Amino acid sequence: MSTYATAFIRVEYSKEKECLYSTWLESTENATWEDIRSAFVDVFLEAVKKHQPRFLLNNEQDMNRPYTPEEQVWIDENSAPVVLNSSVEKIAVIISKDGFVELASESMMEEETSKSLNFKFFDNVSSAEEWLFN
Repeated sequence: MSTYATAFIRVEYSKEKECLYSTWLESTENATWEDIRSAFVDVFLEAVKKHQPRFLLNNEQDMNRPYTPEEQVWIDENSAPVVLNSSVEKIAVIISKDGFVELASESMMEEETSKSLNFKFFDNVSSAEEWLFN
């Protein structure tokens, strides 16, 4: 398994499962937008480009920083096209325990660019993997 990390995100690629696992960490509570943006661009999107996974599992369970509306737009405009132009077939998102983060994530997935993605929200990793791999 290949692993990439910052203080705010850990990204692991399983070649066997053809899945990129991204896990946002509790430390996001103290993250600036630049920290989050850098984690998206330098870690998450680079791993998507490098490994061309079939599946993404984005675990936001411990994320403690909701996105502003402007940040949501930036993420939609900058990450969705990379994912859409990759080999990703399905995206599972584990919802945050923080209700504001959950609402921001759900709102982002309703943005115009993200509507083309095949994604679903889950409460835990095992149900997300069951959906992804079946």
